[in-house]
Amino acid sequence: MWRRFGEETRAILEAGTRYGWRNRTVRLLFLASAVQGLFFIFGFYSWQRYFLDLLGRELIWVNGVVTAAFAIAGIAGSALVKRVVGDGERRRSAGGVLALMALVQAALVGVIGLVGLLAPDGGTGPFLAAVGLYLVFGVATGVQSPVRQAFLNREIPSAQRATVLSLDAFFGDGGASAGQLGLGWISRAVSIPMAWVVGGVL
Repeated sequence: MWRRFGEETRAILEAGTRYGWRNRTVRLLFLASAVQGLFFIFGFYSWQRYFLDLLGRELIWVNGVVTAAFAIAGIAGSALVKRVVGDGERRRSAGGVLALMALVQAALVGVIGLVGLLAPDGGTGPFLAAVGLYLVFGVATGVQSPVRQAFLNREIPSAQRATVLSLDAFFGDGGASAGQLGLGWISRAVSIPMAWVVGGVL
């Protein structure tokens, strides 16, 4: 088994390169995965502290409510995929839908950060605004995920699908690692809202 490790590793690398990196469409999705990864994991961990700071009260149960609402928003987004993509002659390209969702997500992240910068003392109004925008972000993510998965699967031969999807995850994780370091540093040096603004710009 161990004697075949190098051979299997080379085979996986070759398949990932041939059907992933050398495919222009898949390569763009890899790069998009890395760029979006810069914010996603940082955002997932930082919103809880950020939103409680905006609220101005340590009501931990609020985070549970927001988490549940975000999950429902994602389900709602997935339910809207057919309506967003369209059907027949009105069918939109998957690439166009992905680009639109990425722009919506980036704008929402930036605006959520601006809420904290414009209302540094927080309050119920800024908190509700940030949560509302975050739930819209959840809907956009719910639309994006299945469209992206279907688009990526369409571009990859079934025999190499697991290999290429693993490479896609590798790019996303690489972006997430860099994002947590960079945006985490901005959070400590300046503030969490500023890190969200930078994340949205990225």
